[in-house]
Amino acid sequence: MEALPKDIKSPEATLPARGIDFCNQLFSEEKLIEKLTPDERKTKCLEKEKPILEALGGLIP
Repeated sequence: MEALPKDIKSPEATLPARGIDFCNQLFSEEKLIEKLTPDERKTKCLEKEKPILEALGGLIP
């Protein structure tokens, strides 16, 4: 949150806001799989979280 400029509607806020959104997506996915076995979690992570992480990595110049 500290990476966001004070004016959240400014163009400079776009990249940090998108990063925060990706992080929130990951937290949501983790919450859904927290009670699975380690093997099931690994499978779900590769299925659901890997695309999110790849998209997040695409934001970094």
